[in-house]
Amino acid sequence: MLMILAALTYAACIMATEKVTQNADPVTVGMLQLGVMGLLSLIVALASGDFSLPQGSQQFGMLLLLVLLCSCFGFPFQPVGQKYLPAETAAVFTVVNPLTASVMGIAVGGEGMSFLKLVGYVLILLALLGRFFDHDRAVYVWVTGLTLVAAFYDLLRTLPDHLRAVLHVNGLVDTVGKALPFATIGLGWICPAILGLVIGLIFRAVRPKKA
Repeated sequence: MLMILAALTYAACIMATEKVTQNADPVTVGMLQLGVMGLLSLIVALASGDFSLPQGSQQFGMLLLLVLLCSCFGFPFQPVGQKYLPAETAAVFTVVNPLTASVMGIAVGGEGMSFLKLVGYVLILLALLGRFFDHDRAVYVWVTGLTLVAAFYDLLRTLPDHLRAVLHVNGLVDTVGKALPFATIGLGWICPAILGLVIGLIFRAVRPKKA
């Protein structure tokens, strides 16, 4: 529920930013957005008791990188771009951001893969590319279906060792892991998704056109 509310409020923010920046300084708008967001986040953190300072130089360095690159640069300059772009185009760029960040976290940072992440990746990509195949249902079904197969493998792979032994799936996990490209780095969904896209496009192409 919280994720749905976050998506809705972020979409409303993008649409409102498009309108506001037409008659206001976009950098000022971005700074006000960042300031209000920081203040509200601080209030929530203090009220919930989750507020804490970074521990160690590594955490301070990562925090400094996020503050300078993502916050001080990203947020204030997003309204600058939205002044010259429609909200739909800006939304595409903002949707790509969590996708690339998550994939880089898995491939480089060693983060874990989950069933919901895989489904989210595919839905984001389909939403971005949907206009190229007219959001055809066959493409959605095939891509999502084959990705779910890869997601189920990933679910089995991340089960505790004793549970995999009880279910007798160790052999299956090892076999699929060797056969499925990129599976060892948590990106085994890529090839099934591409295969599903190809099959879906073939079904779309051979389907009789409506009169």
